Amino acid sequence: MDPVQKSQTISATDKVLENRCREGHQLSDLDRLRAVNYLMAELPNILFGPELFDVTTSTFVYHRPLRLFESLFSGVFSIAPSLGQHFVIAHELSESKEPPS
Repeated sequence: MDPVQKSQTISATDKVLENRCREGHQLSDLDRLRAVNYLMAELPNILFGPELFDVTTSTFVYHRPLRLFESLFSGVFSIAPSLGQHFVIAHELSESKEPPS
């Protein structure tokens, strides 16, 4: 793993862990290592869905942007998604108070 990819992987796991931590809880190195291991275990699903699921295309959907995913899918790193693998950032639309006209 190159230094930029390592930095972005740790940053991505820190962002995910921020939402999981209790108020005032500091992340330990072990917390971060476990989160990095989890993310690394998920990479095949994120990058190689068509091969894993024996389909032509696959889309990985995540609920917020992460620089790591953007870098992986834009070709910044030597590892890249397989042909037919896509990535989408989803967000919830707020309910409209008025019906559409």
